[in-house]
Amino acid sequence: MTMGAMGGPVEIIGMSIAKALVGTFLGILLCYGFAAPLAQAIQHNVKEEVLLFDCVKTAIVAQVCGRPSAIAVDAGRRLLYAEVRPSFEQMEGWLLENRQTP
Repeated sequence: MTMGAMGGPVEIIGMSIAKALVGTFLGILLCYGFAAPLAQAIQHNVKEEVLLFDCVKTAIVAQVCGRPSAIAVDAGRRLLYAEVRPSFEQMEGWLLENRQTP
C-alpha cells in the first residue's frame, strides 16, 4: 500500500510508512514478547513430561534385560534432572522399604 502511494502527497506517504512501521513493531513485539516465551514454556513442560516417561522406560528396559532391580532403578534415576534426582542411597532405602518378601 505504501508503494502504491509513492506518487501522492507527502502526508499520505508519511502516514502509510508510519502504519507499516507500527505494524512491523507490533508484529515483532508479539512474536518476541509473547509467542516465543509461551512456546518456550510449553516446550519445557513437554520435555519434563517426556523425561519422566523416559526414566520409567529405561528402568523397565534394564529390568527386562536382566539387571538387578537396584541397578535398573538407578539407570532410570540417572536420567532425572539434578534438582529432582534422589541420591543412590535414598533410592536404595526406598527399595528396601518397599521390598516384598516372597
